[in-house]
Amino acid sequence: MDFYTAISRYYNYIFPLNSQQVEFITASLFPGASIIEVGSATGNLTRALAERGYRVVGIDLNESMVQTAKQEDALPNLEYWHMDMLEVDKKFAENSFSGVVCFGNTLVHLPTREKIFDFIKKTAKIIDARGWFFLQIVNYDRILRERIKELPVIENEKIKFERFYTISQAEKSVLFRTRLRVKNQNRVYEQEVKLQALCREELERALKESGFNKNEFFGDFKLTPYSVESPAIVVRAGLGS
Repeated sequence: MDFYTAISRYYNYIFPLNSQQVEFITASLFPGASIIEVGSATGNLTRALAERGYRVVGIDLNESMVQTAKQEDALPNLEYWHMDMLEVDKKFAENSFSGVVCFGNTLVHLPTREKIFDFIKKTAKIIDARGWFFLQIVNYDRILRERIKELPVIENEKIKFERFYTISQAEKSVLFRTRLRVKNQNRVYEQEVKLQALCREELERALKESGFNKNEFFGDFKLTPYSVESPAIVVRAGLGS
């Protein structure tokens, strides 16, 4: 069974809704705007945005995640699609959204840098001229420089989630290994996947080459200025000059 299929029922215990993400997005968009979340998982963020009156589409590559999201009470301004993020320009017309959201380190799960840059170009097509691309990945400048081998453990009364990195400096990639223990079942789920260790300079170049010229970089969702010591790269990118 696929790892994300196996853990879909526990996903909300690992990554509960982050209200700072909601505020980060809504502060830049007009009421009722159309938003797509790429990598929407079980729909915590999409639902929170829809409840605020935005028209929201969530897409995810894992069908179990999508089905879990759909099990919540239906909202007329919220829908989910099981689809590949690289198909967004085929599924949705140009200028369809005022906000494109891609959090949770989703971007670097794409298999190559070329695919990452391709997705960013596709995002520029489906976003309208006044829209924003909201993006978050792990700060790989810090990971590579400090040779970090593990991320902080996520633990609560339901689960223990451990995350480990094996770094390839030559390929600028990491082998990401995870271990999830479900406490009340004493069950363990493990996975490993190669991630692209995309650094800030590369990301900024890809954004500019795709037409995003209003680009702000932060170190977290509190809008702390980005530095190489930041835990994350959080971006608000807009089209135009």
